[in-house]
Amino acid sequence: MTPLQLAKAAESIGGDIDQRRFALADLALEARRQKVENWAEVIAQCPSVRRKKRTVEEWAQAAEFRARLSKDYRLPFSFFVLMSRAYDLLPHEVIEDMMTEAESDNATLEQTRALLHDIIRPPGVFSLADFLHVEYERVSKALTKADNGDDIDALRALAEAIDAQRARLIPV
Repeated sequence: MTPLQLAKAAESIGGDIDQRRFALADLALEARRQKVENWAEVIAQCPSVRRKKRTVEEWAQAAEFRARLSKDYRLPFSFFVLMSRAYDLLPHEVIEDMMTEAESDNATLEQTRALLHDIIRPPGVFSLADFLHVEYERVSKALTKADNGDDIDALRALAEAIDAQRARLIPV
């Protein structure tokens, strides 16, 4: 597959938002396995995708995680992204149990995230990932309210710096 073929394949994917994310994740994983040059950037830059490279890489990780599961869970795509982040931190059986519980209880993503957070990090333990998430949200909110060009530039630079550090971590 060439980068041009990859871009055309990404653009041709239709369906609702979850169907598209599942399909794009599978395409990203296949492109990664085939070692397509700049695969994540190619998909990320498609007009119908327009995501960060890191997001497309995470989608491929979620597709790989999904392929390891014992069954096809009927959950939104975001659950697979969330749980793929914790795959190396918890036993496979715990992950499967959490997926089963989320599916059977119609749990929200936020409920599952909170449960995962409690399992991985006991209360009172400092989490740089959580801290950076909160600060990124604060800067993003300030950016929407800023009306001065210099303030906007400074806030964008700050948001990019925080986001770069968040990319190094496994947020839960």
